[in-house]
Amino acid sequence: MKASFSPTSITRLLPTVLICLLGSCQSYNSQIEGLVSVYEKGEFEEAASVVESGDLEEAYASKTDGLLFMLEAGKVLQDAGLYRESISMFERASARMEHFDLQASVSVSEELVSTVSTQASRDYRGTDYDRILLEIYEVLNYLAINDFGEAMVHVRRAYRRQAEAVARNASEIEARQKENNATGSKALQSEEYRKFEQSLNTLATDAYADFVNPMATFLSAVLLREEGTNSNALVDLRKLVSMLPNNSYLPLLLEEFEAGPSPVPNRFYVIFENGLAPARREWSLTLPTPNGWSRIAVPMIVPQPTEVKHLLVRALDDSLELATQQIASIDSIVASDFKANLASMIWRIVISQVAKETATYALAKQDSSGIASVLGSIYKVASAGADLRTWRTPGSEFQIAFGEVPEDGRLSLDLITSTNLARGRSDVILPPARTHFIFVRVPRLSNIQPRVFSLGSTISN
Repeated sequence: MKASFSPTSITRLLPTVLICLLGSCQSYNSQIEGLVSVYEKGEFEEAASVVESGDLEEAYASKTDGLLFMLEAGKVLQDAGLYRESISMFERASARMEHFDLQASVSVSEELVSTVSTQASRDYRGTDYDRILLEIYEVLNYLAINDFGEAMVHVRRAYRRQAEAVARNASEIEARQKENNATGSKALQSEEYRKFEQSLNTLATDAYADFVNPMATFLSAVLLREEGTNSNALVDLRKLVSMLPNNSYLPLLLEEFEAGPSPVPNRFYVIFENGLAPARREWSLTLPTPNGWSRIAVPMIVPQPTEVKHLLVRALDDSLELATQQIASIDSIVASDFKANLASMIWRIVISQVAKETATYALAKQDSSGIASVLGSIYKVASAGADLRTWRTPGSEFQIAFGEVPEDGRLSLDLITSTNLARGRSDVILPPARTHFIFVRVPRLSNIQPRVFSLGSTISN
């Protein structure tokens, strides 16, 4: 939404904005950092105790950042094994997204406040990839509590979310690209930022340009087959094989699906969520203007390093050995979304800077002492912070493997590091069932806490 504001309307807000910027207003990242630092160590139960303590209820209620707090809490609760609590939190997050969807994309008051203060003052409404990830996590939650019907509801919602993202963005992609070429390259003539854009283009591969999350498609294929809808499962799986030619498990699975409509009994699927999603950091440039000093601040996404290369799955009777392979790069999905929205982000930043220059010029004209010019410079520099908010607790990637359950039902899991060392071994025993999902979440190199979700049997967590 584009809006124009008079210098008078902006200058009236300056005292309030200065008090907030120089006073007690806390950023989302500063509030969530403690929780993330506990979570990334693999201390899921301790992190869950924080989100369940009641201390964050005010944060959840926040119109500006509440949705993000709920998404973080839902993921933390899931990885602590508190699936029903995670479902409840994700339902709250989904309801908040739907509430935002019924409103105008940006209100005039919200646009005005973000123009005179920081971009982080805008309501966080959820990205397209947030919405699809939420549905993926809900599928896993319902598999964990043995509710196949509700798991399928969220499989279909994930598909709908992806279709909505394509429809919502299709008419804007070409225009955004033109804006990127016209605005971004001229506004940010910096070697550092050019290097960032190059790395962004490398990370934002064409495979993710249409907002598809292959993990959602994989879960859809496997669960549609379990449901007995093999023809639709084949459509999904063929799409994955075409999209991910380097994953050697997918052609084998397609061959199995094409051989017959019924699921192979005693099958297990390993779902390994590795690392942490990209964070954001600020790139800024302070420069002199006729009205004192000004600062341009732009967000940059920063992939988080991971020490784990893959998960090694072995039968204790030595009948099989499998290494997980990537099926979805959340890093690339986030980068693709960021790239698609980069032009509009830069546009808002430029408009904000023009408005601030206009307002401080109007103030300086009314004050011959020069104090207004100094205060204006302080205000412009302090209010130029980039919006660094992003969902921090998802992984950087999903990996998969699949195989036949050994006769004794016992498997060992080892994390294989980037230096090919095995760490954090854990053994699992699979109960009698038709199909098992072994879910492993490792934010950083730590002990493994595998969760087993079984179809057609009592759940063993």
